[in-house]
Amino acid sequence: MSTSLLYHAFGLPTGYQYESSRYENGAITFVIKREASCTSL
Repeated sequence: MSTSLLYHAFGLPTGYQYESSRYENGAITFVIKREASCTSL
């Protein structure tokens, strides 16, 4: 699965990354994680 597909098809905001999918009882669950933010000092 492409994170880009989730961004465009489901409106996933930037800053999140696709991790996995689960298929249970006819439903698809996407597991995503928030990317660590980088800050400059």
